[in-house]
Amino acid sequence: MWKAIRSGAAGWWVAWSSTAMAHDHHRDRDHDECRDLSGDFVSSLVAGPDCASPVGMCTLGELTGDLEGVYAFTMTAMIPISDDPAETTFQFTGNSTITTDEGVIYGEDSGQLTFSGDFAFMTFVRAVDGEGCFEDVSGSLLATGNLDLITGLTSGGWEATFCGAEQCFDDDDDWHGDHHGGGGCRSR
Repeated sequence: MWKAIRSGAAGWWVAWSSTAMAHDHHRDRDHDECRDLSGDFVSSLVAGPDCASPVGMCTLGELTGDLEGVYAFTMTAMIPISDDPAETTFQFTGNSTITTDEGVIYGEDSGQLTFSGDFAFMTFVRAVDGEGCFEDVSGSLLATGNLDLITGLTSGGWEATFCGAEQCFDDDDDWHGDHHGGGGCRSR
């Protein structure tokens, strides 16, 4: 997976995303407590009337790890990274919603997907709004994974830095549950 993401034009994207994530992290650290989180995800393609994407690409899945919840993604645009008809890597934009027992994070996505080999993709999600314990959230999430076009499943890992939502997290390493009425926000 990383080999495909690090090669070619995708290399600039990972460098840009890392810089943007670090910028959000340091900017917000001056004002709020920030948390570095990580975990895994699985999702499946959503088709038909349940997918409002103008390019026909939506997913619905689950985040596990330091932040547990349902992840919904709607792709809003997809363009090839070059004019070469043999090019199989596309840039995309979209919108994400992460719903936990304790609140919702709304995000704007930008990423790349390669329609060859192991169908590697990455998406950089910038938190733009929130509800519940995430009302004042800022920061970003970077997810990398692979798409299986036969099963319609995606899977991979994610890393995030979220600020302004310190009420969602507890510093107790043994904490695994009923904080703010649910188990959606967890810190290890």
